[in-house]
Amino acid sequence: MAIQYATENNLEELIGEEFAIVDFYSETCVPCKMFAKILEDISNEIPFINIIKVTQQKFLLWVKNIKSRRFLPF
Repeated sequence: MAIQYATENNLEELIGEEFAIVDFYSETCVPCKMFAKILEDISNEIPFINIIKVTQQKFLLWVKNIKSRRFLPF
């Protein structure tokens, strides 16, 4: 599955699908840009994983309140 970018309209729907990796990133973060390449490789090699990118600037309030059952910090 291709990497998907979350919007206010589809955020909850994307996260609710099967197995997902959620990448909270910033446009100005250099490590985030380097990690994006790794996520791209993962999406090509393991197509059933739903990779969702969330811009912290746009969803700052949502990011602060996220509750996750499985959270793997990188």
